[in-house]
Amino acid sequence: MRDLGMTNKIIYIPDTEEDIADSYDWYENRELGLGENFLRSIEACLFIIQRHPYLFPAALDEFRHAPIHLFPLEVFMSLVMKK
Repeated sequence: MRDLGMTNKIIYIPDTEEDIADSYDWYENRELGLGENFLRSIEACLFIIQRHPYLFPAALDEFRHAPIHLFPLEVFMSLVMKK
């Protein structure tokens, strides 16, 4: 496992915020508080990605994927090295 001792920056594609908001609404409409659990799971996943992006396997070409704990969704990412 690579650990560079730093936190990596996450850059979102344009539709990310809308997708997360839509998913939050969907889960919250199913059960009160489930949307909040969804957001906490997203935050936890992003926290791990920032610190240990190489923990997650390659899925397609240069993209890696990280599962969202307790939810049937994944975060797809591409690692870009700064010069």
